[in-house]
Amino acid sequence: MTLAAISGLGLSAGAEGITIFWPAAGVAVALVTTAPQRLRRYMLAGVFLGTVLSATPFRGVDWLFVAGAAIANTVEAHIAGKILRDRLPGAHRVVRVSDIRAFFIAGLLGPAAGAVIGGGANAITFGSSFGDAALSWLAADALGIALIAPGALAVVSAIRDRSPIKKWIHTLLFGLASVGVLMFTILLGAVTSRNFAYLLVLPLIVSAIYLGQRGTVMITAVISFLTVIVTESGIGPFVIFPSQVPPIIAALAFLLVTQVVLLFVSTEATRRRDLLAEIEGVFDAALDGVLLVDEGDIIRRANQSSQEMLGGPLLGARFTDFLVQPLDAEVMVAHRAVLTRARRIDDSEFWAEVSEGNVIENSNRVRRAIVIRDATPRIEAQEKLERLRDQFVSNMTHELRTPLTAIIGYTEWLLEGAEGETKADLELVRTSAQSLSGIVDEILDFKRSAETETTPTDVDFSLLVEKVKTSLDPAAESRHVDVAMDVEPGVDVIGDYQQLERVVGNLLSNCIKYSDVGDVVTIELRTDGAALCLTVSDTGIGISSEDQARIFERFFRASSAVSAGIPGTGLGLALARDIARSHKGELTLESNLGVGTITRLRLPLKTAVLQPAT
Repeated sequence: MTLAAISGLGLSAGAEGITIFWPAAGVAVALVTTAPQRLRRYMLAGVFLGTVLSATPFRGVDWLFVAGAAIANTVEAHIAGKILRDRLPGAHRVVRVSDIRAFFIAGLLGPAAGAVIGGGANAITFGSSFGDAALSWLAADALGIALIAPGALAVVSAIRDRSPIKKWIHTLLFGLASVGVLMFTILLGAVTSRNFAYLLVLPLIVSAIYLGQRGTVMITAVISFLTVIVTESGIGPFVIFPSQVPPIIAALAFLLVTQVVLLFVSTEATRRRDLLAEIEGVFDAALDGVLLVDEGDIIRRANQSSQEMLGGPLLGARFTDFLVQPLDAEVMVAHRAVLTRARRIDDSEFWAEVSEGNVIENSNRVRRAIVIRDATPRIEAQEKLERLRDQFVSNMTHELRTPLTAIIGYTEWLLEGAEGETKADLELVRTSAQSLSGIVDEILDFKRSAETETTPTDVDFSLLVEKVKTSLDPAAESRHVDVAMDVEPGVDVIGDYQQLERVVGNLLSNCIKYSDVGDVVTIELRTDGAALCLTVSDTGIGISSEDQARIFERFFRASSAVSAGIPGTGLGLALARDIARSHKGELTLESNLGVGTITRLRLPLKTAVLQPAT
């Protein structure tokens, strides 16, 4: 394509005389794209008729060329419109960076089809070069779709979506500012004989960030049209362009590059703004309180639920002011949620479950996302359940104790004169009654331990472990289980001897009870810094991962123990952990089904307890 042909782009009918309507190409494509299905054929008919009415005054009554141009524009609008409808969500506007590709495809394939038809009509009618005519058509209409169609689509979609008046006002103000900068570049260029077109990019970039994609493409469409007008009129920054490139080509190339950049910037800005709106919608819809806290512990964001929970506006307040006592950082890392006491703005207190995570921003600034839940209803329900449990245990043990004592007593009396099968049956009755009595005693022990205050004394934990092991040797021998012991001597703690003895007895008896014939139970006692670590392990039936989550609950029994028919109440481990925690220690359990179980008891040593605070 010759420079003379290219220079015809714009408002003149120069060169091949078919490029005057490049803005109309963008508008036509936008209208066909957004038209409802039932109106699309009428819209295409309007493109055909509009071309006929507008082309005739420039060519006289040359019906062959007019018909060819009308058919070319109609085909072009149909192809480009279909591409945009298929590729753009809702056929409204660009919402993703990847959607920009749709405009490139539509801007090439649609005008290419129109260029073949229109260029052919021009060449046949006027005998001009088909190549120059087709390329001129393709370049002009491709620019029209790239520069005008996004803005026209944005106007249609804004009207359909009933955009607020405020957004229209902002778009108008930015548009006026951009027109003002364009006028300033014209005046400045006339005075200095230099090209200051780059100044025009500044308000457009600002509008891309502030207005987003929709408002920006509206403004660029208007600026593109005005820039071409002033350039064709022989004024403006591109007329002074210091090169052999014709001013109109320089102007359109500048506008095209600017449009592409602005599409990327404004589309990304719109996507981020939409994403932020979605996140804030989810944020406010959450039933739990969600807070964003900065490095200075200042609340920067708070959803509606958190404000209702804590009793008022929270922005700018310190998060720790709403806690009765500060959260332990190590505990927060070890546990996903921590139960604590929180206070509202009116100083009333409630039980709160708090969890947190870090939010690392692009600037590497770290903020904390905190989720807070009102746990008062759950705690109150648990306390009520505990009271009902205690009441049930008291009534049940009282009601069972008297008849069991009578059954065991009368059975032993009957056994004195019994013989043969009768004696065997009575032995079975007595054994069953004694087993049930043992369960009642275990429940009573659990209840007493919860109600009895501890009596701290110096305890040689090494000797305590050896004593418990000796007392349970008969039980191990009866089940043909070996007990191996490796105890570090002289490990002293401060605590209640009977309660600590009960803990070790529960752990060891559990390992013996849930082991098979020939298995080995291992007891190991070591000191680890300021604490002791007692490890009791077995190679027995093990506990499934699902059951391990509830193994320390009262009255809960693992499914493996139930299926094996091993008797128990589900209180031993719950009691052991409560006693460990009352001694400022911790009891943990690891197990694999069919492999075995390891329990670990950690308690502070006597030296750590007596060490004075510094």
